[in-house]
Amino acid sequence: MNELEHVKSICSSTPFICVSGLIGEETTAELLKQGASDYVSKGKLGRLKYSIERALKEFKNQNDLKEAHLYLIKSEERYKAITQTSTDGFVVLDIEGRFLEVNDVYCKISGYSREALLSMNIKDLESDEVDKQIDEHMGKIIDKGWDKFKSRHRKSDGTFFHVHNNITFIPNEKLFICFFHDITDRKKTEKDLLYMSYHDQLTGLYNRRYYKEELKRLDTKRNLPLTIVMGDANGLKLINDSFGHAMGDELLRKAAEVIKNGCRADDIIARLGGDEFVIILPKTDVFETERIIKRIKDLSLKEKVGNIDISISFGYATKSNEGENIQEIFKYAENLMYRHKFSESSGIRSKTIDLTMKTLYKKSIIEKLHSIKVSEFCEAIATKMDFSENDVYQIKIAGLMHDIGKIEIDEKILNKPEKLSKDEWERMQRHPEIGYRILSSVNEFSVIADDILEHHERWDGKGYP
Repeated sequence: MNELEHVKSICSSTPFICVSGLIGEETTAELLKQGASDYVSKGKLGRLKYSIERALKEFKNQNDLKEAHLYLIKSEERYKAITQTSTDGFVVLDIEGRFLEVNDVYCKISGYSREALLSMNIKDLESDEVDKQIDEHMGKIIDKGWDKFKSRHRKSDGTFFHVHNNITFIPNEKLFICFFHDITDRKKTEKDLLYMSYHDQLTGLYNRRYYKEELKRLDTKRNLPLTIVMGDANGLKLINDSFGHAMGDELLRKAAEVIKNGCRADDIIARLGGDEFVIILPKTDVFETERIIKRIKDLSLKEKVGNIDISISFGYATKSNEGENIQEIFKYAENLMYRHKFSESSGIRSKTIDLTMKTLYKKSIIEKLHSIKVSEFCEAIATKMDFSENDVYQIKIAGLMHDIGKIEIDEKILNKPEKLSKDEWERMQRHPEIGYRILSSVNEFSVIADDILEHHERWDGKGYP
């Protein structure tokens, strides 16, 4: 191909506007008017060739620039889509920790507006001296280029939210690219699970598991004298049988509250299960232990559950030297507590029986009149049969208390004027067994418990239970 053909090929493939803009409109017009051959004859081919090639190069550069610009626009759109639709908070920080960019999620989590955050430093959101580790983390991130760790930030209302940080450092721009995953709910769940694993659900005190771990930890020379106190809420079974487990649960909660209020802040108080409590008293001698127990008992005298007194029996033992076995100390305290319970619980059980009868009479005046009349008949028959004075008394009491098991029967059933339904009648037939269970737990009434159990039996076998 000669030079003229080369020029023509260049011209035919080059947009006029591009060529015109670079070699000049006058030159382009002259080229088109006179033809390329005239340029050759005038020695202008070299200039034309140079100008057109430059035009082609610039045209290519402009296309590349346009494509790059479009690519950047699309990249920015994708970048915004990723950061704004992310479920995580996203921020860009400078080397000092100042906010440069922030997405809507982080604004929502933190409670700050975008404008407020862009005028702040990430260090402004550190909650307290314990959490102020941003500088340390930034140093680690810069050294290895990225890091993952957990921390908490202060919200605009002063509360805190927990986050899992995933941060990358861009060295040439000296920027931190940060994604914050909100783990506040997860931390709360973990805290709740930890609480439940070491606390009694009913009373809020520590549980047996925590007690064992703490006893092992505290069983050291520096905590001597180390005292273990065992406590037992009196009358729980009788209250459960007479008034239901809801009342029994309330008794345990109130007993736990009394024990807690009577102890010192650092004492370890746990519910071992049922009606039993244990207290660990580090660096506490016998004199101080007795003061604590007296304080608890004094507080219990001021408390009631309904009309039921709070009564707790205690026993304690103290480890004074390293050679003593802590488990033997525990057993001694437990045995002493049971001995006290035997003598102390009798009175509370008798009071509970009296309260049970009064409660039953309040539920149904008919039951009260019926019980009194049956008691009078029993006494009269026993007297006529020449029973001993003691037996006459026992039969009289049995007559008075024979329907004590009806304490667990709904008063609507007790006072129902119509015939009972099958289900209601089955529930009514349970009252001898309930009465037996109540009275058999009290020494002074256990002698008549069997009479209560059998008071609906018949000679022909058609009675109940």
